[in-house]
Amino acid sequence: MIGRTIRAFIGLESVGGILLIAALILVLIVANSPLYPLYEHIINIPFQIKVGYIDLHKSLQLWMNEGLMVLFFMLLSLELKREALQGELSSVKEILLPLIASIGGVIVPIVIYFVIVGGNVNHAAGWAIPTSTDVALVLGLLSLLGKRIPRTLILFFLAIAIVDDIIAVVLIAVFYSQKIAFVPMLVAFFGVVTLFSINVLGVKKITPYILIGVIIWVAVIKSGIHATLAGVFVGFCVPLRNRQNPQHSPLKILEHNLHPWVTFLIAPLFVLLNAGVPFSFSEIAEFFHPITIAVALGLFVGKQVGIMLFVILAVKCRVSTLPSQVNWWQMYGISVLCGIGFTMSLFVASLAFTDNNLIIISRQGILFGSFLSTIIGMLVLYISRIKNYNDKDKDNSFL
Repeated sequence: MIGRTIRAFIGLESVGGILLIAALILVLIVANSPLYPLYEHIINIPFQIKVGYIDLHKSLQLWMNEGLMVLFFMLLSLELKREALQGELSSVKEILLPLIASIGGVIVPIVIYFVIVGGNVNHAAGWAIPTSTDVALVLGLLSLLGKRIPRTLILFFLAIAIVDDIIAVVLIAVFYSQKIAFVPMLVAFFGVVTLFSINVLGVKKITPYILIGVIIWVAVIKSGIHATLAGVFVGFCVPLRNRQNPQHSPLKILEHNLHPWVTFLIAPLFVLLNAGVPFSFSEIAEFFHPITIAVALGLFVGKQVGIMLFVILAVKCRVSTLPSQVNWWQMYGISVLCGIGFTMSLFVASLAFTDNNLIIISRQGILFGSFLSTIIGMLVLYISRIKNYNDKDKDNSFL
């Protein structure tokens, strides 16, 4: 049976995924209309916050990417911690196959990207773009299929997406941070130590974690490390358990309060401010740019090949088994849908390139790859047979 927390998560994310699709359609219409100059002007409106010697001056788009997206990553880290301690990732058996699948779904897209872009150093910076999966969009699409797919397949996808997100956070931290400034980094380090300390000391109120988290966020911005990592640090330090009151979990309360804001406001706003890609059909060469092709094929081909190859190897070598009630065609369909990168891919693209033209080109690749993954993945799942297979009698006709 699926727990209440997972059911609530799936419900929110499904509705949020449909909202993301609506936001995407809207912003693409605007970006390919006479309103595009106005759109560009709006996303580049400057905003400044100055308190004493602290001066933060960024465009509206950057405030979105380095400000509100901190809450997106905080929610992500809260979910990861909960799942690791008492959820779908809390045992080796439950996490092994999704972990193996996720590794394949990261390695193969990277290989495809490098093969296509070759030795161009400027283009190579986008290698991590096709490695992530958009949880909300995929769940939104899966909700349209209703009972046509088993819940165990949805849980398998959630586990893959969670591991994908962990890998994405690590990649951002290691490869997409700017030159490090020592003093702000030291402040951020002591802030994290303080958060960890008050957790160990048994502080269960959420307010101290948020206040210290704001200090860490400012320090992280000034240090050159990407600001969203502040949200990750805070999320991992918020305590899950409360021994004095087991029914009162600070982590679950914060996650519950934060989830609707991220799902229904922050994620759609991110799409509106980042997915406005103009398609110039007069410049057809852009559609054959190495970055466009590398990102699109990395998502559409790399994800499905990587996930399916590693899953087949794991099952054939008896390292793991398919989830109950899931057949090979359903596994293939979900692996194709994992090629919907979107939110995280758009985010990584904004970090990977400084040239606005390369950012636009990479976004075109994200949209192409995600669109192909959506069409093929949904088609495969729609026509796949719904059948209950026991662990000893899987349908191997796919192989």
